[in-house]
Parts: sequence; structure tokens; C-alpha cells
Amino acid sequence: MLKCRDWKNIEDIEMEDIPKSCGVYKICITDSKGEPFPIGRFCKKDEKGTLMIGHSTDIKKRIKDFNDAKEKGHKHSEGNRLCLIKKVVSDFNRIYGNYEIKYKYETINGGKDKAKEREKDLLKHYFRDYGEVPPLNHVLPGAKQWLEKLLLPDKKNNSK
Repeated sequence: MLKCRDWKNIEDIEMEDIPKSCGVYKICITDSKGEPFPIGRFCKKDEKGTLMIGHSTDIKKRIKDFNDAKEKGHKHSEGNRLCLIKKVVSDFNRIYGNYEIKYKYETINGGKDKAKEREKDLLKHYFRDYGEVPPLNHVLPGAKQWLEKLLLPDKKNNSK
């Protein structure tokens, strides 16, 4: 699981002292009291309200880009997707009402490749639990290789 600081309100990102470093981050949706909104997934509900998992070489800038994109639709593909959902899905405000977007992060030593690998591990873990990636993520990194690795014993048996 992501070992990181407590969940913070994304609206307060400017005031946070987040280091300019590589790392991974999670974004979730909560009610105004900070309780996560459960999100229906393919295999079971995500009771934590996880919207996305990402990595960056500059965590603060990337989370700020998400925050800007969720309102204005630019600089961050997952933030753009949330902006589109909020504008197009007529029931969004009825379902989520007075919601808050929260984030948490983990700094990673070892550069971008290590952060990318950690993100991949977190997404695989999420996929194992829920049968799909979080709703704003659109790809499971390394899915093809993972599937090939899982199918390798079957392929060997079928070739005999």
C-alpha cells in the first residue's frame, strides 16, 4: 500500500510544502466531512474512493496540474477526464454533491524509472483487488507483459 502522508485537500496544494522530487500520488473523492465516496468497480466497490494513481518527477507540479485540469481541462489527462465527466454527466452533482478531491503522495529515490515502477506496482495491486484500474486512469502499465507471464505455463503446455 502507498506509504505516504495523510490525505490532503487538493484545493490547498499551493500552501503545501511538497518537495520537488520524483514520486507517486493518489487522488480520491470524499464528501465534505472527508469520508470517501465508494466507487463501484468491476469486481467490488472501492470503499476508498480512489480516482487515480500516478507518478511524476515533480509531484507538486503534477498534482497542481491535475487540480487545474479538473476545472479548466488542460495539462493532465486524468484531470481532463474528471473535468469532462463533471460537465457531461448530468447526475454528477446529484451523486457526489458537496465533494472534495484529496491527494496523498510518496517520494521515491532513484529517479523517474523507480517512480514509474512504483506506480505500475500500485496499479497492478488495485487491478488485483477491483478487476480494473481506477476510473480516471486509462491504462494498466505492463498489462501485455503481465498477461504473457501469467499465460506462459499454458502456452508451454499447449505447444506439446
